[in-house]
Amino acid sequence: MKVYVIGAGLAGLSASVYLTQAGFEVILFESAGHAGGRCRSFEDQHLELEIDNGNHLILGANKDIFSYLSLLGVDIDHAFRILPPEFHIVDLQNQFVDGINTGNARIPWWIFNKNQRLRNTSWVDYLDLLKLFFARKTSAVTDVINTRKPVFKKLIEPLTLAIMNTPANQASAKVLATALGRIFGYKNGFLPFVSQQGLSKIFVQPALQLLRSNKVSIFFNHMLKELIIDQEKPKLIFANRVIDLDPRDRVVLAVPPNIIQKLNFPTIYPNEYESILNGHYKVDLNLFPKINADIPKMIGVIGGLSDWLFIKQGMISTTKSAANNVDVTDYANKNWVNVQQTVQLLYGITLPEFLKSRIIVEKRATFLQNPHNCFNNRPEAKTHVPNFYLAGDWTNTGLPVTIEGAILSGKSVAKLIAQECIGQ
Repeated sequence: MKVYVIGAGLAGLSASVYLTQAGFEVILFESAGHAGGRCRSFEDQHLELEIDNGNHLILGANKDIFSYLSLLGVDIDHAFRILPPEFHIVDLQNQFVDGINTGNARIPWWIFNKNQRLRNTSWVDYLDLLKLFFARKTSAVTDVINTRKPVFKKLIEPLTLAIMNTPANQASAKVLATALGRIFGYKNGFLPFVSQQGLSKIFVQPALQLLRSNKVSIFFNHMLKELIIDQEKPKLIFANRVIDLDPRDRVVLAVPPNIIQKLNFPTIYPNEYESILNGHYKVDLNLFPKINADIPKMIGVIGGLSDWLFIKQGMISTTKSAANNVDVTDYANKNWVNVQQTVQLLYGITLPEFLKSRIIVEKRATFLQNPHNCFNNRPEAKTHVPNFYLAGDWTNTGLPVTIEGAILSGKSVAKLIAQECIGQ
């Protein structure tokens, strides 16, 4: 038997890697000319820099990410710089810097230390987080959290946007609780890992190398045009080839929900999306030793055009989550004013104008992770069509739509196929 994996994003790569490790013959198809999907790097000709397609936040709680990278032979210490378990929050409206430091313990002792928690908060305020774990499936975050408290504005709301890419008044409280349970429930769960290389060099290229070393056939620029799922003569129809499936063959559709819709595959799927807006600015940080010594850096921003600011070598990047309604007119210049204000408040340094900029809007970055979509429109890996499976961060992983969810979905579908084949 053969396993055909359609899609070489992280879910498809993960499924292919774990299936290969389980001894299956895998054939991987990708519609684009490259692998990685939304998690990849490329050389931007305008900036003359390698940039990531998006700024992805990886934490110590992402156990499936690290298991996957370990399988690929990635040197974690070389690939990432591990930052302290803290993040600064710059409030542009009130002109001050705040932040938390969670420490490394599994038990959140930090909430009892006024020097580690947010200013003007009590340890009692953080008990609001527990309400998320008892929320109904139909509840949004703001249905159960007191939005008037500083802990909401400075911690819960920024984390909701970062993790769910959905406004707190719409984001599923239950799914957010699952993610926060991992972050604050694991030892070193809040430890930030910032890539020192492009994301492709960490997540994609090692996977392709492993697959090729195991004789996996990989076909780029192969878009699946049509599925024939008739039980007698199932077929995969590409623009330049047709594959007749053997009754024993398996197919993993590791593609986004909008592609599932185009293929008319019989399954549930979400059809509401939220975008993410990333700004990349080329700057000469070598002129500022105080900043340069603190690279890389991750900063939360309140009251600006972006939610997060990432200081990297030769570049400052920003991310705006839930960006469907953002006006992109002259966004680069307007957003840079906020960047300058943030750096001034945090470092006491006045940044000059940027050298070059690139604004990237990913319109279908994630589906809208409201309660209805999370609990009614996320399908299981096993479908009602014999020998067809689904993988992707949008499927029912129990996690938000993240790198962790994508990798877990690929791993889970590989395990499912292996178990079913052993049982036959």
